[in-house]
Amino acid sequence: MGKINFRSYEERKKAGEKLCREGEQLKILFERISPVEDKDNSKFESVPALAEVIKMEDTMLISLEISIVAEAYKAIENDQKRNKKTVFSWI
Repeated sequence: MGKINFRSYEERKKAGEKLCREGEQLKILFERISPVEDKDNSKFESVPALAEVIKMEDTMLISLEISIVAEAYKAIENDQKRNKKTVFSWI
């Protein structure tokens, strides 16, 4: 897994905005290719939440916010383990 270093708030802001756009594109793609009965979009709600963390100006609060987001979306990870499938299993 790679690591990204942002040198400024502007770089973080641009990355967060890009993450939101690309997350929305992924959501649309999976809506198109998934069966009608499997239209659960809640798994994609974590993407904008993470993007908001990246866009934060106060870097001292980022680690706190990451832990809050991780706790809030823990159910997604548990759901994937229970069903033994991942979002990107088709790659």
